[in-house]
Amino acid sequence: MNAAFADRPADMEALRRLADCRPALVSVEAAGTALGLPENVLLHAGPAFADPAAVPAPVLNAACLAAMISGLADNPEYARASILSGEIALRPAQDHGVVTPLAFVVGFQTPLQCIRDLGGGGAVAFAPVNDGNLHPVRTGLGTDAAFQELRWMTVAVADRIDAALSRPIELAGFARAGLEGGDDLHGRTPAATAAFVAEMRARLPLGIGDAVGRFLDESAGLFLNLWMGATKCLMTAGAGVPGSGLVTAAAGNGVDVGIQVSGLPGRWFTVQASPPRGALAEGMEERALPAIGDSAVVEALGFGAMSLHLSPAQAAAFAPFLPKDAAARPAALAAGHHPAFDGLGVPLGITAARVAAYGAGPLVGLGILDREGTAGRIGGGIYEMSVVPFVAALAALEGGG
Repeated sequence: MNAAFADRPADMEALRRLADCRPALVSVEAAGTALGLPENVLLHAGPAFADPAAVPAPVLNAACLAAMISGLADNPEYARASILSGEIALRPAQDHGVVTPLAFVVGFQTPLQCIRDLGGGGAVAFAPVNDGNLHPVRTGLGTDAAFQELRWMTVAVADRIDAALSRPIELAGFARAGLEGGDDLHGRTPAATAAFVAEMRARLPLGIGDAVGRFLDESAGLFLNLWMGATKCLMTAGAGVPGSGLVTAAAGNGVDVGIQVSGLPGRWFTVQASPPRGALAEGMEERALPAIGDSAVVEALGFGAMSLHLSPAQAAAFAPFLPKDAAARPAALAAGHHPAFDGLGVPLGITAARVAAYGAGPLVGLGILDREGTAGRIGGGIYEMSVVPFVAALAALEGGG
């Protein structure tokens, strides 16, 4: 980073607000109720698509399932035709305060975990319940098994989690436990998940052989969606500061990757996406979908692939795909901290000014999906965010928007 660089006062104010945020899970409710979402609107990861015809197959598969769960279609064929015609509209989830993983699509009936700032700042964000590992919709498979699993989760899992929330569950403590236990809070979350599930089991009436209990115990990534929502809540706490380039949204939709910044809420700055660099299933080298998922918010705050010094397993897995300066980027790109993570060496809050000055963007650990939508997840690796959106956002801030 340029030795003469000084953080912008507006960025420091946004980071101060972020540091005061205490994200907590407070309820689970359907997207139509939580957001006032119209019945014919579906929410996807990343920036908007230029045209329904541009929607990648994995997202279209997940959108069809969301449409069917929401009662907009009786079968995948009708759902697909309605989406491609625009009768069912696709919108960026983060424009509604929602973060959704990989290709997962949120519909009117999708249960959302509401994460609210208990620090008094008023920030709120939402994330769907993690859909487990048996038939994960987030991988872009539009199978009947995925539909049945999603329908079960929409009622059984969501209702039981909500029943445990007579009092909020603050999330930063579980995240810290995860980091201290070797998680990176993105690709690896078993320690944080175990701590969270222990809390849930203390609150939930779960009998022997209970299906929801099994789901909680067998979903090692359960905490990821919660932490995505918490990350978005933290970012939202720092949003709306005039002149600030604090990153408040970051995501890919399988076609483009984009960011938003505090001083220009709701405005995406995008660049064409490419697939992450990573290990792929044999024979799938030409089928890797470009970067997708709202989970990039985790790294855009400073966790995930930006905190690999705390996760030896993730560091080893990603080692072949990391740039030589990977260890230097966290301190170079992030300007703040959060008291819940003091002492862990995790700088938080990436700004457009710092990325532009350093000349390289955040590193994001991402799952890699089959672009044809038939094989699901085919690998995982590192996506290096381009400086282009950050430079464009900074220019827009300096030009008055």
